[in-house]
Amino acid sequence: MSYPIFFEQKQKLTQGLKQNQLLMMLPQMQQAISLLQSPIMEISQLIDCEIEKNPLIEIIEEVAEECLAERDDPEEVKIHHDDFEILKKLDEEYRDFFGQNELRPRISKTDEELKNYWDTSVIAPKTLYGNLMEQAGETFESEKEKALAELIIGSLDERGLLATSLEELSVLAEATVKELEAILLTIQEFEPYGVGARTTQECLLIQLKRYGKEGSLAEKIVQECYEELLHNKIPLIQKKLNISPDEIRQVIEKDIAQLDLHPGTCFIPMTESYIIPDGEIKEENGKLVVVINDDSIPSLRLNRKYMRMLDDEKLPQETKEYIYQHMLSAKWLMKNVYQRNETIKRILDYLSVKQIEYLRNPKGELIPMFMTEVAEELNLHESTIARAVANKYVNTPRGLISLRSMFTFSYKKQDGSEISSQSVRDAIQRIVEQENKQKPFSDQKISNLLEDTGIPCARRTISKYRRDLNIGNAQQRRKY
Repeated sequence: MSYPIFFEQKQKLTQGLKQNQLLMMLPQMQQAISLLQSPIMEISQLIDCEIEKNPLIEIIEEVAEECLAERDDPEEVKIHHDDFEILKKLDEEYRDFFGQNELRPRISKTDEELKNYWDTSVIAPKTLYGNLMEQAGETFESEKEKALAELIIGSLDERGLLATSLEELSVLAEATVKELEAILLTIQEFEPYGVGARTTQECLLIQLKRYGKEGSLAEKIVQECYEELLHNKIPLIQKKLNISPDEIRQVIEKDIAQLDLHPGTCFIPMTESYIIPDGEIKEENGKLVVVINDDSIPSLRLNRKYMRMLDDEKLPQETKEYIYQHMLSAKWLMKNVYQRNETIKRILDYLSVKQIEYLRNPKGELIPMFMTEVAEELNLHESTIARAVANKYVNTPRGLISLRSMFTFSYKKQDGSEISSQSVRDAIQRIVEQENKQKPFSDQKISNLLEDTGIPCARRTISKYRRDLNIGNAQQRRKY
């Protein structure tokens, strides 16, 4: 048998030249990109962060300066005779309200009750966990039962359903599945109805039971024909339960459709999100005019005190270098903010010409347009256009519009003209709204109807756009 021979290798240090191409992004460029792709709501926050880091940047507060100027002028500070009369009247009215020898106001019994009511009304919003734990504390007596109830309630998801198996919970709680099952059945009687269910089907059955529908046709449909119900297969339900389609439809609309698939979500706080447009396209004298929204962007300037320090010959060189670097950084910020607004304005100017009929007329169609087209026209890079329109909205005569939505794919009609993908979606929506719901169109039929109007669109594309519009398939749309 032969063995390989290994020779001892010695490492050597050598010098050599190697040429590489690297793309280095300067901080100023990173800042410009961040400002460009941020909506107007986030710009002021980004500027505030820069102000905290850079002492040379300050906000121009015109109103405050005007107020100070007025305060310095003695002729502007005048008190009218009527002002003293108002103060005197207020003093007389509040003298009866406040006790002369008390440090706090004397409040009537009615006012005291009203105050207590408002004080007790200011409470933190209830959560699903807190609501169920409160009911568990009033229901279970032993500490073990309360501990098991807390484990189950803590394992519910935001829908109020139990996704973790009882076998897994039994290992964590060192309890039997039978003990957990008994606790879970009790929790399933809590409000909101349907919590503690392990499946959506069980959630619906619990609600029907709690609403006094136990043994009803609705419970029978959910219990025995759940899959058919999900896919709107009414004939199969009819055949299985030997009932008429009218009975099935009435039960679904009256009893089953009213149930909550996710009962726990009623405790999720509703947050309101506001959209502030980055610009406005408005009509003036028959023309569309673009206005950039910069009201929330503070006006910036360089701190004059630091700028004057640069003229001091006794100032150490390190301090001068510090001021100079921050001065350059401040100028870059001002330039980037200006450049951001200018880029958005140029894009809006182009759109106001290209899509004039769409912006003016609520029924106007969107002309197919690509970002490359706008980039070439404005002599900008396509990525710059993409960043500039991201998360941006513009107020127009036809309402608030997302800038990104104005860039769409095009379909070439049989007559050679082009139509946007959004127009194709609108056409699909109209076809579905006008169809016979007892015999809804298949995706292939919709494709054929569009082709009859001169719009070629494949069946799979119809299916994709239909899902985008949150429209069910033919089976789900059918009414028996």
